Amino acid sequence: MTELLVFTFKDGLLSRIAHDLKIEAERVMLSRDGASLTVTAPARGLKVRCAMKRGREDHRALSASQRGEIESLIYETILDAERYPEILFTGTIQDASVSGVLTIRGTSQALTLPWNPSRGVITGEITIDQRCFGISPYRAMMGAIKLKPALRIVWRTPVV
Repeated sequence: MTELLVFTFKDGLLSRIAHDLKIEAERVMLSRDGASLTVTAPARGLKVRCAMKRGREDHRALSASQRGEIESLIYETILDAERYPEILFTGTIQDASVSGVLTIRGTSQALTLPWNPSRGVITGEITIDQRCFGISPYRAMMGAIKLKPALRIVWRTPVV
């Protein structure tokens, strides 16, 4: 089973009342045909797992209702999941990396991702700027609370 996590980071004058978030992509599908790799995830499959505080999980910081509100915001406003129901990566494996294209919200960007199989598992991490995919970082209270543009994406999958 592929695990794909997205981490967001708060910013702004009132950031102390906001939360860094750990978001998990559910129902991630990974397929490989020789050196070709395809990874898909439904935009509505992103689930807020918890808030993060000083790099540690804080499961008490957000209620189920708050997590649901954030997920609705992600689906409806940020990702426009009705129009763009899928997040897609297609690439070619080359030694210790995968070169390919990531498409989010109908916008595609070329990326090179680490491909480091170890003990039957591949792990990796990248940072992307959501603005490269036409996504304006979330802002509230006239920008006093906002998200940084950078998103950290971490994955772990069995070797396929």
